[in-house]
Amino acid sequence: MNSIIISVVVLLVLTLIRLNIISAIIASAFIGGLVADLNYMQIWNSFLAGLGHNAQLALSYSIVGGFAYLLSLSGFPDFMVAKITAKINSNTAKVKFTIISLITVAAIFSQNLIPIHVAFIPLLIPPLLIVFDQLQLDRRLVACLLSFGLVTPYMLLPIGFGELFLNQLIKPQIYLQGLVAVNNINIMNVMIIPALGMLLGLLVAIFFSYKKPRSYQKCAIEDKPVEATVPKFTPTQIIYLSASILIFILVQLISGSMALGALVGCFFLSLKDWHNNNSRFSEGTKLMASIGIVMMAASGFAQVMHDTGHIQPLVESAGNIFAGYPIVAIASMLAVGLLITIGIGSSFATIPLLVPIYVPLGTSIGLSIEAITCLIVVAGVLGDTGSPVSEVTLATTAGLNNDSRHDHIRDTVIPTFLHFNIPLICCGIFAVMKL
Repeated sequence: MNSIIISVVVLLVLTLIRLNIISAIIASAFIGGLVADLNYMQIWNSFLAGLGHNAQLALSYSIVGGFAYLLSLSGFPDFMVAKITAKINSNTAKVKFTIISLITVAAIFSQNLIPIHVAFIPLLIPPLLIVFDQLQLDRRLVACLLSFGLVTPYMLLPIGFGELFLNQLIKPQIYLQGLVAVNNINIMNVMIIPALGMLLGLLVAIFFSYKKPRSYQKCAIEDKPVEATVPKFTPTQIIYLSASILIFILVQLISGSMALGALVGCFFLSLKDWHNNNSRFSEGTKLMASIGIVMMAASGFAQVMHDTGHIQPLVESAGNIFAGYPIVAIASMLAVGLLITIGIGSSFATIPLLVPIYVPLGTSIGLSIEAITCLIVVAGVLGDTGSPVSEVTLATTAGLNNDSRHDHIRDTVIPTFLHFNIPLICCGIFAVMKL
């Protein structure tokens, strides 16, 4: 059997039975490597070699966690939502609509308009948890809102992270395979149908799956009372704290470094209380460091899967089995992309593995350049929502589980997987056949 399938299935099973993610990733990597006839040292060396691929990302997450922690200690995020909590009793429906809109827009802007990716989650979500509880808002819905906003923009809009993903990663990779006309296609026209599939999944989550109120008092891991605090700030303090957030965003946009932006923001926040904030910053880095460690482990897993040499046979066999049946071949290639991305946890890491294989396979079954491009984008994006090791799901859980009331697998991974991957596969197949 193919080592990729076995290792990903093992990874999913181990995470579902609540084994910690790091252990699950390492165990799955070794099982996949052994199936591919690699010895223990080859697997371990390959895993170690892959760790460094996400080291910069891990450092960025840790520093952003420190910045978010310092900001939260100031009480400013709570102040920002104080007016919202004050209006809950007067117009609950309006407040709920405002919250849903705020989270969705913030997630979308984090990909394109203000490309800070998941860095906004530890700043925005923890202060809103008290609001969620008072509204009895299902946090699985919030997970779906975040996943939609973090993924859909970069697969549709060539701006910000979308520019990196669509124009600087996918198009050059396809160009290198000989399809030079890829530079002339309109990527938004190609991806509009799959994006509508993501929107469909979001609407199902909002109006059907998680419409009912949900109380978290009974399912709390630690039965701690949640009380709202409404801090008071002078105009000078508001300007000072707002400026720290603006500096964080501007430095990141100018330098292209999330870590540098967070460091400068921390420095600005610490000007008034340098000695105390030094230890507080160290404490805050722990909040997001766990995500970085998981991402590094996932990168090691991806390297082992690459070194097995089983990715290309997996895709080729899927295409050969269903030769003469284009719709089934397309579905099988999308399923392979889903499997790989679930295991790796990154669409950006999946694309270089798939393009050299999908371009000739797509050409062999008569797909157009637009259809091949759509196939590759959808195959790469599949699994980014719903992977237990995706930075999207990990950051989402880190924000929603700030008070130990949100489970990573049951409340983030499974809901986002079902609501986005199923419609994305269906709309992806339809779009590829139509193109």
